[in-house]
Amino acid sequence: MKIVEDDESFKEKSYSNGGVYIGKFKGKLFHGIGKYTWSNGTIYEGDWVDGKRTGKGLMIWPSGIKYECEFLTKLNDDVYVGKFNRKLFHDNKKYKWSNRTIYEGDWVDGAMTGKGVMIWPSGTKYEGEFYESYLHGRGTLTRENSCVYTGDWRMDANRGIGQVVHLGSV
Repeated sequence: MKIVEDDESFKEKSYSNGGVYIGKFKGKLFHGIGKYTWSNGTIYEGDWVDGKRTGKGLMIWPSGIKYECEFLTKLNDDVYVGKFNRKLFHDNKKYKWSNRTIYEGDWVDGAMTGKGVMIWPSGTKYEGEFYESYLHGRGTLTRENSCVYTGDWRMDANRGIGQVVHLGSV
């Protein structure tokens, strides 16, 4: 997708954070086709709806890496970046919930399935296997300033063989 910057319906706006948007607006919100360039040089070209990346687009990082993707931003500000299969998340991509929980990893038919990383707002981090959106298989859960459990998981519970290491002073 290439933005035609000389289109008369496009406007350019610079922001105090160093970002620049060239594209269509609905009121003060990005809406329609547009290109946003962050101050670090990262670029998104594609569809916008009510100020949010939604639909097909192209991400370009300063390193030159390009990724054609689809964004789905829900009304509650949850964001999914990746590919869809029958309107379900299906790929190895990232989802950010409005409560700031982040998952990056494999999706199959709308469920976190395969390898991934989940980080909660508390700083707790799980890295390992998921099945139908459960912590399920082999994985490591790190609770910030507390302990690390590495072992087997079944339906969100640590089950089977594992090891706990307590962090900090005892």
